[in-house]
Amino acid sequence: MLKNIKTPPPHKFQNTKDFFKEFYAFNKTRNKFFSFRSFAEAIDWPTSYLSDLVSGRKKLTVAKAQEFSEFFKLNPVEKEHLLLFALPPSEDSQRKKKMDPNPLLHKHVSPIENVPDLCNLIMIVRLLNWKKVNLSAKDIQNKFAISLPLAEIQDALNRINELGIFEWNDHGKLEKSHLERIPEFIDHADTKGDRRYEGLEWHQESIQNFLQFIKEPQSPSTYHSSMVAIPRDQFMAIGMKIIELRNWVEEISKQHMETSSHPDESSILMQLDLNLFPVARKPRPPGSQRSS
Repeated sequence: MLKNIKTPPPHKFQNTKDFFKEFYAFNKTRNKFFSFRSFAEAIDWPTSYLSDLVSGRKKLTVAKAQEFSEFFKLNPVEKEHLLLFALPPSEDSQRKKKMDPNPLLHKHVSPIENVPDLCNLIMIVRLLNWKKVNLSAKDIQNKFAISLPLAEIQDALNRINELGIFEWNDHGKLEKSHLERIPEFIDHADTKGDRRYEGLEWHQESIQNFLQFIKEPQSPSTYHSSMVAIPRDQFMAIGMKIIELRNWVEEISKQHMETSSHPDESSILMQLDLNLFPVARKPRPPGSQRSS
């Protein structure tokens, strides 16, 4: 009889084999009745399927990942991580970019050149895609809370035109967008050691926009900030919750942009910041000196 079967968090593993190997070993030590066959009967899987997953003989399918998620009532983030294991490589890489905070989920992506320029480009693309009007650099600078020099806005517009991201009609109205032509960029990466955090440029832009908001606040808006002490072993779980919230907000935005005929009139363009960053410096190793 199977009781108290539990599953480890999927986001702590890199692949299907390691995840299900730990799942089997954990439950086998806690329940003498747990076996490949007993679990297969409980979840209605083929008798050898769990054994094949543990040994790596078979891959997890999307259908089986869905069944496993429902059986254990996984939360949306855990379910999404489990589904990553079942996706084909091409789709897998795209999903991993969206779920970004866990470096175990993807190989390190080398820094790309001109990251600040790309940050500007994506910011302007999102603005134009929301407004659906071909704005000039001066219009963007005067009408929106984007703290970029006029020359940098113009450089971003020039690059957007070169890439052919938008098609405008003779009246400057958006006819078609090609957002897939935006260069790829991942703003989170492994930060072991003293390695530079690759998302810094995004944060610099966010801070500039926030400072401008402080000088000239506009309503509606909301801002919340506080110091929190997070247990080290719970950081990833908390980070996953933040990403889950971010994904939910972005999905609402995406659906609205796709279904509203006038999103610039029926919505508010806002900056979303959900970040956790350390405020205490790491102790220096004995004998180390501060660089001048």
